[in-house]
Amino acid sequence: MADGLLEVDGSIDLSQFWPVGSSDADTTRIRVDVTAGAFRFRPNSGAPFRVTHAFENAKVKGTATYDAIKNGKVTVRLQGIDAPELHYRPAAQKKKADQTNAQHKLYLKSLPSKLAGMELDKG
Repeated sequence: MADGLLEVDGSIDLSQFWPVGSSDADTTRIRVDVTAGAFRFRPNSGAPFRVTHAFENAKVKGTATYDAIKNGKVTVRLQGIDAPELHYRPAAQKKKADQTNAQHKLYLKSLPSKLAGMELDKG
């Protein structure tokens, strides 16, 4: 396993995240705008960060091969992050029987897009 720490300097467009965008906490692919010198690496905690050019002209290989940096953006996939609030139906403040039709529609509209299409009225 490789050691060290990679630091990337850039900006993150928050509109890519739910509810405006399609990324949620589990599947976020962060698009970072990068410029020259944006990648810095240090081999251990006692070493200073140094600019690395290892990602310039780098390729990502999988089912397809593509540039690691495309149009000044790099995609970072976060692993090991979970957001249970996106997997479980939040409790309504009122039981469905006590909600008006407008309140129920508003409740359904407030759910993450993953849950909004599920049938939530059972039980």
